[in-house]
Formats: sequence, structure tokens, C-alpha cells
Amino acid sequence: MPRATTPAQYALILIDMVEQSGCDRQMLLEGTSLSEEGIANLGARVEDSDFIRLANNALDFSRDPALGLQLGLRMNLSAHAVVGQAFMTCRDLSQVLDLFLRYQHLLSSNLNVELEQDQDNCRLVTRDTPLDVSPTFSYELLYAAILNTLRGLLNIPDLALRVELPYPAPAHRNSYLEVFGEDVHFNCQQGAISLPLALLDTPLPSSNTALRALYEQECSRLLADLEAV
Repeated sequence: MPRATTPAQYALILIDMVEQSGCDRQMLLEGTSLSEEGIANLGARVEDSDFIRLANNALDFSRDPALGLQLGLRMNLSAHAVVGQAFMTCRDLSQVLDLFLRYQHLLSSNLNVELEQDQDNCRLVTRDTPLDVSPTFSYELLYAAILNTLRGLLNIPDLALRVELPYPAPAHRNSYLEVFGEDVHFNCQQGAISLPLALLDTPLPSSNTALRALYEQECSRLLADLEAV
């Protein structure tokens, strides 16, 4: 099992987003190792304990119940670093999903996502809560990030997907509908986000076979390093 870490760029995006809403940085970093070390010298990854405390601080200080959705919508291809670059070089979404499932721990060491398919749809099923934060924040962040990444890959800004969530509808339910569309379901047995099977064969305009091999090698190296720690 990889060491429990989160990409540093996700923490930086969260800090920037909440700071823009008027929150003080030192308050956001309170209780983390980043409060002493600062963020200027961040490495490639931060400890999950730091990211979780940062997220909880952001939820407390921002008082934004839809913070997970807002953060997920900031997660574009560049936010995923080398994994995002690898996604862009894939031939189609089928290859993207294959890469995602193999290298999901580079995006979050706690991810446990599996692919299920039926005649019409494929479902990315979340077997465990993505982060040790409130379930709403965790699922909002993951599924909004997946949606935003797919929108970028396909160049479909208004792409809507079916979402299933393992908790009751929160007070900000309408925010889910604004982000994902009308096909949102609460109180489900497991969390899942689904897309039509027909989309898997959609050619990606940025496909590049030679670069894909290069980026995939780098993903393999990074994952091996992460698991070796």
C-alpha cells in the first residue's frame, strides 16, 4: 500500500481558492506541518494528515458547504501533473480509464475505485470513502474532479454524468444538480459516477502514442517510488 500522501498541487489549489474568499493563510495551515515549514518549499506530495487538517480548516473557516464541489471543479488536467499529461496523450477514454485505474494512487493514496460495465454504461465505483474528511467533501471533490477532467479531455464543457452518493441529500443539493446535471442520486449503497459506454471510443484530439509511452513510464516510476517508501 502506498504511503498516505496527496499531491502537493491539490493542497496549493485549495489554499489559493479559500484565500481568495478571504480566509487567512495561517488559520488555514493551523495544526499542519505546513504551518511551520510554509508552502514555498513544498515537495511533490504532502502527508494525508496535513491535507485532511487543511481541508477541515477550510471547511470550518470558509463555511462553504459545497467546498468539495468547488475544489473538484478546479482540478483540471494540469492539476493532475504527469498523470494529467498521460491522460491527454491517450487514444480515447477507454485508455484514459485504464491509466486512471492503474495509477489512481498517484492522485490519492486512499483511492479505491473499480470499473463496472453493463450494456450501456460504465461506472467508476468507489469502494471506500476517498478521504478521512466529511463524506460530502470527499465524494464531491472526487466526482467533480472526474467530471471536470473528462470535460477537458473531451472538450465538452457542459458534460453531465450520473452520480450515486452513499449519504442523504445535503442542504446544498441544488449545487450538485448545477454541477453534474439532473441525474444525481443520494442514499445509494455505494458511491459511483457513470458515463455512457459509447463515450469510451471517443477519439481524443491530444492523442500522441510516443508521448503516451513516455508519460506512462514516468507514472510507473513514480508509483514504484511511492510504494517503496
